[in-house]
Amino acid sequence: MIKCKTIAFALAKGGTTKTTSSINLGAALASLGYRVVLVDNDPQSNLTKALGHEPKAITHTLATKMMNTLDRTDGIPIEDCLIHCNTVDLLPSNQKLTIVEKRLTIESKSSLFTDDGDIPAELVMRKTLEPLRERYDFLLIDCPPSAGLLTINALAASDSVLIPMEAHFLGLEAVTQTLELISRVKSMLNPSLAVEGILLTKYQDRTTLCRGIRDSVSETYSSDFRIFEEPIAYSIKAAEQAVLGKSIFETEPHSKIASAYMSAAREVVSNAS
Repeated sequence: MIKCKTIAFALAKGGTTKTTSSINLGAALASLGYRVVLVDNDPQSNLTKALGHEPKAITHTLATKMMNTLDRTDGIPIEDCLIHCNTVDLLPSNQKLTIVEKRLTIESKSSLFTDDGDIPAELVMRKTLEPLRERYDFLLIDCPPSAGLLTINALAASDSVLIPMEAHFLGLEAVTQTLELISRVKSMLNPSLAVEGILLTKYQDRTTLCRGIRDSVSETYSSDFRIFEEPIAYSIKAAEQAVLGKSIFETEPHSKIASAYMSAAREVVSNAS
């Protein structure tokens, strides 16, 4: 029996398949029999869209419950905000999350330690997601490509951080920035926060660049934390799944990419045991 584990998918760079990896790793974990909820922590709502939902049409989202937490009101149960997808559940987002982020910015200007019962702005998501930890084995949080308060909230609410890194030299710089942010959050907000590992994505085995990046990542970081064994290959099929609102296991279950995500899921389970 696995105790619920919350994993943030974070990297201070866009286009690194954070959303795609959230969906496919979540689907892989679900296929292994685990209860999974995906949390869309980005006002752009790419995760919500990729699972086939129109953000503007959704009334109750992550923003709804975070605002309830900020206002110290109950509102509707967080379970009523969930959307049940094929094999996983989704806590969706829409543009209202931008309003929440602005509110967090205002709240964060006050002291981190409050005397009046208010929850520090950096810990609002942790409090918001607490009820879900009783219902699921894995909470996977898809973060925006920035080091703002939404990402900080996700890191403060998580047990670990999975870093999907595009196999490109610019990805190395983004990893360094992300690790610095993780270190700050760990020292100030979440002492138990760990790095789940680096998952190489958009990988092309035939290119010298990708192989060199893989070697460099392994040489630099493998002594500190996990480098997932199978990189995620570059594929148009994986990108097309967002249009279909499905995971790779529904569209190409026997593909190399599906195999790689399943391998990553097994490593995550092993690390959680």
